[in-house]
Amino acid sequence: MLENLGKLFFIGAGLAITAGVAALGYFCFFKNAGIKRENRDNLSFEDVVNYFKNDNIKSILASSPNLTAVALNKPELGKNIITLCIFDKTTNSIVNADLAVNYVVTTLSSDLIRAFNGKEMLVLK
Repeated sequence: MLENLGKLFFIGAGLAITAGVAALGYFCFFKNAGIKRENRDNLSFEDVVNYFKNDNIKSILASSPNLTAVALNKPELGKNIITLCIFDKTTNSIVNADLAVNYVVTTLSSDLIRAFNGKEMLVLK
């Protein structure tokens, strides 16, 4: 019984460390990444999907199963900062940051609000 408890402790500790590293990587990288910013009045879910339909982005995403298309929503000073990027799940980092974009948006369309559904992140692939 104590042996099983010890295994559970190590699994729990491993998950906590993984989550902590991911959160730290998120805050350090997205706040200081130098990703280009673009101001927009409105952003829709279709705009987000179309960004990832770019042939260059599609080929990068197809190059590895560890890469995923991610949209992040960080409200800041009455605006939404929507970050669209390719994220590597194994390194917890953005791939090809020169292709990533931060949209500073006044209003999100209702379809994009529904897609986020109160969460900070959308994973599209």
